[in-house]
Amino acid sequence: MFVSHIRGVPDRWEGHERRILHHVSPDLERWECVGEVPLSSDRVIDASVHPLPGGGYRQRQGLVLDQPGSRPWDATVGRHADVVVGTDAAGAELAWVFYFTHRHEPGAATGPDQALSPQPDVPIRHATDVQVATLTVVDGRLVCDRDGVIDLDLRRATSPTRT
Repeated sequence: MFVSHIRGVPDRWEGHERRILHHVSPDLERWECVGEVPLSSDRVIDASVHPLPGGGYRQRQGLVLDQPGSRPWDATVGRHADVVVGTDAAGAELAWVFYFTHRHEPGAATGPDQALSPQPDVPIRHATDVQVATLTVVDGRLVCDRDGVIDLDLRRATSPTRT
């Protein structure tokens, strides 16, 4: 797992060092920090990195969220994702990925007129939308269906820390 690390709670980006930390786990319950990922900048905030076969790392956006969806306001790369593991109604394991899309990015959907916006006083170019999609494993690969029907019921979350 790669984690963005920013010391404190800054009220602006300027002057605040940002690092990406690499953690490993044998069971997704116990984690060990391997160390800081050696990147070319201390201004990185997106922890979407992966090791290269010949050594070093490359930052990537999206991975499973790199292709736009077709739902309203889901026409760009998904960002800042978080995953909740659970089961579907029949008990099969799945996960829900929550992510953001930004309406001001190139390729973003134009959506409804400003008058029909959920918050007419917020310019659409400043709006960020939270989306959710289902993650499953198919033939050993993680698959995200951004356009599929979402059977979201967080009561079926199976996180070991859930109470």
